[in-house]
Amino acid sequence: MKYNLKINIFKKKSKAKQVEFMRNWFSERFEDPAHGTPYDSSEGGYQWIYGGPYDAEEILDGNFAEFAKKGAIEELSEELSYECSHWTRTRYYDDELYPDEEDWAFDLVFEDFQIIDRAKASLSSIEKLLGKRKLAYEEKKFNEMMTFSFCITIMETYLSDIFLRVILKNVDLKKKYLQNDKILSKTNISLGELFDKYDKVDAIMRDRIHNTSFHNLATVKAIFNTVLGIDIGDISVLSKYVEKRHDFVHRGGKSKEGQPVSTSEKEIKELVRLVRRCCLDLDSKIINKKLIKVSENEIE
Repeated sequence: MKYNLKINIFKKKSKAKQVEFMRNWFSERFEDPAHGTPYDSSEGGYQWIYGGPYDAEEILDGNFAEFAKKGAIEELSEELSYECSHWTRTRYYDDELYPDEEDWAFDLVFEDFQIIDRAKASLSSIEKLLGKRKLAYEEKKFNEMMTFSFCITIMETYLSDIFLRVILKNVDLKKKYLQNDKILSKTNISLGELFDKYDKVDAIMRDRIHNTSFHNLATVKAIFNTVLGIDIGDISVLSKYVEKRHDFVHRGGKSKEGQPVSTSEKEIKELVRLVRRCCLDLDSKIINKKLIKVSENEIE
């Protein structure tokens, strides 16, 4: 297979790096059903319209058992099971954007392991898809709404992943995050729970960050400024696009007032440009503060 060399690179990575990659891979494809799967107690609970329920260990074992280090899958499976017992597919994961699962997973990410590259590659995939298919009017409008929404998801994923990656390897930043998060900072812990909670603090922070709405740019701006000392810049235009994304995803293409809301290929191209600029500018600021290395995008 054409990506064997990069699998060999993965095999040489430390256990911690393998776990980090597998978590990123898993997070892009699976989520806690509480985030968007319909729930009906009269019908037995969650209605698994996005697929599932999936077991994290089975998913990881099926995809990485041949080349992950001993214990890497077990460690991540335990962390994921602590966060959620059963998983579903992410609502915005689009197989069309990743036409060959294996090629995308290994060919794109193993090379340099950079979070920014995943965002850039996804945005480029959207640009390549625009205008390629001839669709009926209603299908075209629906496809544009979903593509527009996925652009916001790419930005949200980058913001979440880079923030998590930076703080988890820096004790001072962990402390600052825990002290400033409005929920975690108020968590009461008994002495009997102290050591157990300490051992799980990374998993607790991951869960909290994964449940933070990183498309709420006002919240994101405050988090990056308070914890990392980084100003993400002017968010006014992107915030308007996020609101439009809400109209598409949560209101079926209508405004709060019930009026139809639509987009176009031209607007999507502009959104791609803005999201790419936002991610690249933020990545540069993080590098300039020496929170990650330029060559490997690894934590200092």
